[in-house]
Amino acid sequence: MVKPHSRIKQQLAALGKLNASWNELEGHIRIILMKLSPDFLTAGLFVADMQISSLITTARMVALEHQDMLHRMNTELEAANRKGKKVKLFDDVYGHVNHLLTCTDILREHRNYYVHNTVLPKSRRVPFLLVGKITAPIDSRSRRRYSTNAR
Repeated sequence: MVKPHSRIKQQLAALGKLNASWNELEGHIRIILMKLSPDFLTAGLFVADMQISSLITTARMVALEHQDMLHRMNTELEAANRKGKKVKLFDDVYGHVNHLLTCTDILREHRNYYVHNTVLPKSRRVPFLLVGKITAPIDSRSRRRYSTNAR
């Protein structure tokens, strides 16, 4: 049988890991945004104190602008390829960045639920428990408790 204080320690440790991973994700998004920007240093100064919602919006905008620039460059490179020069075209970036940002935005809702205990995600269901194996989702309206099979 797991002692109550031991279980609380496990949950707090899991919450700490979740928060550390979230901070690392935010850092990676900042780096991606700075690398996509025309001026790395200026972008770094702008994004240093941004919250994640603003960071996601800004990263989408910068990635779209970067994609437009790559499209213009690829158009010129295709013209060079037609003249007989072998030039590699630039890959699509926006699709990948947008996918990352969409996933981050979904995770943000769940993270805010666990870290700040504010609002439930749009799905109105708690996505997972911090400790143990999930046997059933927790329905927030009925407040029913399910076994977590924690050891």
